Amino acid sequence: MADLNLVITDAGRAALVNAAHNGTLPVIISHCGVSASAVVPVPTAATLPEEIKRLATLSGGVVAENTIHVTIRDESSDIYTLRSLALYLGDGTLFAIHGQPAPIMEKSAGAMLLMALDAQFVDVDATHLSFGDSNFLNPPATETVQGVIEIATQPEANSGVDDQRALTPKKARLALMTWLLAQDGAGSGLDADLLDGQHASAFLQASLYTGAQILSRLVTADGAGSGLDADLLDGQHASDFLQASLFTGAQMLSRLLSVDGAGSGLDADLLDGQDGSYYTNIIARLGFTPLNAANYTAADVFAKVLGLDGAGSGLDADLLDGYQASAFLQASLFTGAQIISKLGFTPLNAANYTAADVLAKALTVDGSGSGLDADLLDGRHASDFALLAGWEYGNNANGHWRKSPDGVIEQWGTFTGNFSEGAQIRNFPIAFTDLNSVMMQSNTMNTGGTVNNDIWTQSGLISLTQFRIVFQATSSGNYGSGARWYAIGK
Repeated sequence: MADLNLVITDAGRAALVNAAHNGTLPVIISHCGVSASAVVPVPTAATLPEEIKRLATLSGGVVAENTIHVTIRDESSDIYTLRSLALYLGDGTLFAIHGQPAPIMEKSAGAMLLMALDAQFVDVDATHLSFGDSNFLNPPATETVQGVIEIATQPEANSGVDDQRALTPKKARLALMTWLLAQDGAGSGLDADLLDGQHASAFLQASLYTGAQILSRLVTADGAGSGLDADLLDGQHASDFLQASLFTGAQMLSRLLSVDGAGSGLDADLLDGQDGSYYTNIIARLGFTPLNAANYTAADVFAKVLGLDGAGSGLDADLLDGYQASAFLQASLFTGAQIISKLGFTPLNAANYTAADVLAKALTVDGSGSGLDADLLDGRHASDFALLAGWEYGNNANGHWRKSPDGVIEQWGTFTGNFSEGAQIRNFPIAFTDLNSVMMQSNTMNTGGTVNNDIWTQSGLISLTQFRIVFQATSSGNYGSGARWYAIGK
């Protein structure tokens, strides 16, 4: 970011003054001129001397009442050294100018020039300035404008006197800690080393009291009426509890059994509160004698199933889809002749019929009325199509001709030479048979490509064997190189 001293021109200052000469008018800065010369700026300047180009790609904004921030951009491939620049208003008025001997920036062909500058005015209200292009701007940050700002170093943060740079949270915390420690102490109103308002002298130092010393103090104070009684368990002395060492497992079981029984509240031999008499014989409840699965193999079960199989048994394991064997035909009882008899026709043996056999049989039944007619093409006989042999073609000194099977004749040809206005009679290569069907057209030839061939043809009288072509020219002296013709008919 460059800080340049801009000189406001007389014309620029006049553009700011209102008609009553008692205030300023808003103006728009639209262009920036650049020059490689070391210009000495003067208020009387009207243009930038030896100006290289004038850029419309600048953006700006007012960052304070007396300060503007301007960003200038040149994305061209031009090459120049920037020593002087000028700001122009929208009507072309030179508003401000700056120049210096040392280069401000160097512009190369492959680089983009991007320069940001801040300008302060002594007696001009910057809020009356605006810019034609505001699509890119990188102003310095202020208390009212978002933009670029420098981050303070830790010493700058600790000093607390810089009002231009910003603080990060880390630097702010260290700066605040430094300030707090400098202010701390009795009478400072801070006393940061107090704990709940108490100095360290109000507390016991742990290093002066070992665990044994603390226990000794507690034991000394312990006892009935001391308010401590540290040997109580839930408020009870040891005499209120049974000593485990005096009761073995056998002794405890013996005590339980001694009180066991109905009405004792213990009854240790109950199952879910019920005596054995509550449970009845399981087999009696089942209503049958269950089998021991270990005594029944798959063979045993299969033998028992077979023993039950048969009509009326509800099992009938030998049914197929619910049918007895008697419902089906037995293959051994049916010969090939019997099967053919039931079919009602003699089937063909596919192995005995090759493609040639099938084609031979098809050809024997082929023909009109057979329902096959295998020689049809899209349902049509050969007689429906024109045979290639039915076409005729030929040529002679008069031209070319072609006759189709339906009798249509096409004839064409050319004749050359220099022809001025007038009629030319020529013979057809072959004669037509129907004069009413004959149509003909022709056009002139310009084989030399000269301008004197401004001539065209008209069709004249036509007979079965001859035709007439009439040459017509736009002016005398024009001639044609010949004609091409085409005729069709029967």
